[in-house]
Amino acid sequence: MYRKDVKIKLQKVLSEAFIIKRSCYFLIFIVSISFLITIFPSQNAYSKEKVNIIFKNGNILKAELLDSTKDSIQVELSNGSIIKYPRNEISGIESIPIKNNGSIGVGLGIQYGILGINGEYEIQGLFGFTAGIGSSIISGLAYNLGAKLYLLNATYTWRPRLSIYYGVNGAVTYGSNNETCTGVSIGAGFKVMLGDAKTHGFDFDIIYLASSTVYDRIKELEKDGWTFNSPGEIKISFGYRYGF
Repeated sequence: MYRKDVKIKLQKVLSEAFIIKRSCYFLIFIVSISFLITIFPSQNAYSKEKVNIIFKNGNILKAELLDSTKDSIQVELSNGSIIKYPRNEISGIESIPIKNNGSIGVGLGIQYGILGINGEYEIQGLFGFTAGIGSSIISGLAYNLGAKLYLLNATYTWRPRLSIYYGVNGAVTYGSNNETCTGVSIGAGFKVMLGDAKTHGFDFDIIYLASSTVYDRIKELEKDGWTFNSPGEIKISFGYRYGF
């Protein structure tokens, strides 16, 4: 009886240690990726705001605002020319809003249902809901539901983000059997939308499996004599996006 109690306590300690280890990995993952996606591109790679410049003579110029001071503004025209205008010639500057609140994409990874499509709708330009469905490749349909938090609004070309999903994030194959497994996945990455209308683009994320039934299922099957390679905790996701 004493040995049994010791064994149970040891299993509990090991389980708690495993949870602590995964939590530490998760914190390191989020801090590292958040730092990298914030500093990676140069500012001009994503900070061009579309504006209408209204001159005192009545002319209106559509351009991308590069820099603004109390004395002048610097803009990039559609032909690529960069021009500086003095403030005393300008009566006003109006931002051109990006109308795209949603996007749909096809790609590979957890947010795309492993291999499939993903839809996204943004609220207030920074927070969005997302859903994906696709093929798990080895065992029928896969899905994921979640949310995304952007660090820059939709006027920017390059937008770093954090995301969280619940759905299929693993699979187990043994013999002639294939099973999908579910859990919580947390990601960090970016979306790039090109052109004035931000209609076409792509995204990329590094995904951390915060939880998944795949680990428990593998342990159960290993007791029956099956052997598996480690499923890993880090995944990637990428795809094409169409904004609407």
